[in-house]
Amino acid sequence: MTSSTTYEIYPDNKGEFRYRMKSLRNETIMVSESFKSKEQCLKAVEQLKTYNPKKIRHKLKVTKDHRCYFKLVAPRYGVIGISEPYNTVHDCKIGLSFVLLSTPSALIKECSL
Repeated sequence: MTSSTTYEIYPDNKGEFRYRMKSLRNETIMVSESFKSKEQCLKAVEQLKTYNPKKIRHKLKVTKDHRCYFKLVAPRYGVIGISEPYNTVHDCKIGLSFVLLSTPSALIKECSL
């Protein structure tokens, strides 16, 4: 699958590093928790790109305002990404499928604040 989907590595306000997955339309689809160093964050993205999508578990969650989001959970690592909220469960499942299918070919880009 050819993709211009991108994982952006960026420093957060606390001086730690996170990644966010951006769609073909430059919309944020998923974000990570923080990592102490840029190297740890890059390593996490590289590992994510090698996972078999069938082995990554997911959990659909609902916010207080009844929007749906997903958490990706990898074996041995726990939560590896949390999606932005979607208006419907159907849209959330489409977003999840997109992440699982486009991650192996996604580009990695380093960003600043």
